[in-house]
This record gives sequence, C-alpha cells and structure tokens, in this order.
Amino acid sequence: MCYLCCVKFVKNILYLTCLGALLYVDHLGYIQHVLELAKIDGFAFKLGSTSIGLYTIVKAIIYLLLLLNLTSLILRFTSTRINTFSEINQSSRTLLIKIVNGAIIFVVGLLYLNALSIDISALAFIGGAIGIGIGLGLQKIAANFISGFIILFEKSIEIGDLVELDQNMQGVVKQIGSRYTLIETFDGQDVQVPNEEFISNRVTNWTFENSRSREKITIGVSYDSDLESAIAIMEQAAKNESLSAKDPEPKCFVIEFADSSINLMLIFWLDDILLGKYPPRSRIMVEIWREFQKQNIKIPFPQRDLHLISTDNANLFKG
Repeated sequence: MCYLCCVKFVKNILYLTCLGALLYVDHLGYIQHVLELAKIDGFAFKLGSTSIGLYTIVKAIIYLLLLLNLTSLILRFTSTRINTFSEINQSSRTLLIKIVNGAIIFVVGLLYLNALSIDISALAFIGGAIGIGIGLGLQKIAANFISGFIILFEKSIEIGDLVELDQNMQGVVKQIGSRYTLIETFDGQDVQVPNEEFISNRVTNWTFENSRSREKITIGVSYDSDLESAIAIMEQAAKNESLSAKDPEPKCFVIEFADSSINLMLIFWLDDILLGKYPPRSRIMVEIWREFQKQNIKIPFPQRDLHLISTDNANLFKG
C-alpha cells in the first residue's frame, strides 16, 4: 500500500510539474510561433472571435488532463479535511462537501476556458441549449439533484435513519447522494430511491427525533380463562424482555369480546428500533405461550354452532 501511495504521489507531482512548465512557456510567448504554423496548415477554424488550430486542440487536451488531475487532488483534499470536522454531523459534512466541490469545479472550468483564450460569450448558445434540456428532458434529474440538497439542508433524513416509504418499503439510509438515496432493506437489498420521492411523497422516519417505537401484540383467550392471570402473564413477558423499555411500563388491555375469544392487546415500547422489532416480539410471544400452557389458559380456534333440522320439521317449511 505504501509503495502504491508513493507511485501515485510521484505521478501527481510529475503532472503538476508539466502543468507548471506549460503555463510558464505559454506566459513567455514561445508557443505563439507554433500557433501561427497551426493556422497556416489550413486546419484552423473559428469559434466566435477565437481561432482554433491543431496546436490549440493538443493544448486543450493536455490542459484538460492536467487540470482534471489537479482538480481530483483538490477535491480529495477538501473532502478529507471536511470529514475531520467532528463537531458537524455527517449530513452537514456531506452537504458542505458537495457545495465546495461544485464551487471548485466551476472555478476550474472558468480557468480552463481562460487558459485556452476562448471567448466565453461565444458559448452562450450552449448555455441556452443546456437550459432547454433541463427544462424538457432533464427536469427529473434536476428535480432529484435539488431535492438532494433540500434533504441535506433540512436534515429530515440522515444517514443511519430507519425510514418507511409509501410503497411499504422499510430500510436504513446508507447514503444520500446528489441524485438518489441508498436504502438497505431488511432483506439485505440496496435500493436506490430518487431524492424527489422523499420531498413529494409521505415518508415515515422512525428515528427522526428518537429511536423509540411502540409495539402491539393482540392475543385472544377463551371465555373460561382467568383474565387477570392472562393480563399479568402478558405484561410480565414484556417486562422480562431486555430490549423492552422500562418507562413507560408494558400494559395489557381487554379490547374486545369476540365471537370465540376475549381479545387482549399488549402495548410495550422498544428503546431502539434499529436493534430490530421482530426478535423481541417473537421472544415475548413465545414466553406468553409457555406461561399460558402452564396456567391452562387456552387460545381458542374460531368456532361456529351448526343447528340441524330433522326431516319431519323440514317438511313443515314446504307448506
């Protein structure tokens, strides 16, 4: 790894040295003669008030390669420095990195055009074409890009949050990009959700202010069961669960006298839903089942009474 880092560092130094040498030679005016020769060979054409010849094209390619390398170094440096600001949360650092990177790319682009002595006003039609493209074909991309900045600025969704979309998709936010937000579902799938959906649609953020979650378990017991014992068993099973919150305490209520059972509902809170809600629910239900068996409390099957009419009585209805 150290050897590769040294090779990359030396390569970057060589690129920057070539860039400096080229800029210095251009500043001294030595390349003007070559420009004149390039105009004579008949390969030159006009872009606005700027004449572009063979040497200009070669020069543009060299400048582009060197400036891309320089820009890459600057972007990596600024990103590394901003990520060291521990007093700023991850979402704010991501937003700051995107703003700084955009500003750097814009400035480098202007410097590149200026170094080539290109009349920027001659490129006005390109800006108009880009504007029309954004207004027509690229409006979705522009909407997702702007939505990404809104999400990072408002901090409505941050990395590590548990979110649920309208499509009943739940998962943890792994990355907030300029075009999409990466969500890892409970099935281990990485889903790229366009940022616009988080702005225009309803989104449930389970961990927006805290990671607590209220859970409910509904169980029906037979009519000949001891209700007080059943309620006590369900409440104690939730209290014994390590992930269950101590405050507020679990509570069990009678909610319905149904056709075949008396329905009870256990309400309890989880301190951190990111640790999972199905494992504690499963452990609580298993403990309830075991204690019900010990106390002979039955969970009845749905029952229906069937009344049979004898043949003699059935003839009475025939009239």
